[in-house]
Amino acid sequence: TASGRSYSLNTKYHIKVEAYGASIKVYVDDMSTPVIDYTDDANPFTSGKVGLRVCCGTHARFDNFRVATSATTVPEPEPEPEPEPEPEPTAVEQRKASTCRIYPNPATSTLHIIRKYPATQIKGVYSILGRLEKLPHPYADAVDISGLAAGLYIIELATGANREAIQFVKN
Repeated sequence: TASGRSYSLNTKYHIKVEAYGASIKVYVDDMSTPVIDYTDDANPFTSGKVGLRVCCGTHARFDNFRVATSATTVPEPEPEPEPEPEPEPTAVEQRKASTCRIYPNPATSTLHIIRKYPATQIKGVYSILGRLEKLPHPYADAVDISGLAAGLYIIELATGANREAIQFVKN
């Protein structure tokens, strides 16, 4: 239980976790009132890694996972209708029109880039936590990703002042 509430097995709950500086808030279903609101002024963790854990043979699906590097408010996504269960994903879909395409996705050793505009530059390859993993030549048509661990990554591209991030899976 948390805040006098009880939770049942095999029940779907929507959760939100906010961690800023020395404070952490956890919301369950009601996204306006936290069930946990804690500040550790004596020994705060103000840097580190983010992890999501599911244990004990349970099933969980994480949508709209976001990490912000400052205490600025991250806008909430528009609510979507509850989708039907889908098979396990084998790639990350691009959801908006892009000035570049990448392939293959998932990739094993080389990620190829097709630019709509020749001036588009590669700004970096980042882990899903935002850590710069690779800084390839800005105008490379292919990026060697063989040295990256398997997982989800983001390649950041820029055309002038416009930036975009495309997710890809490294097998």
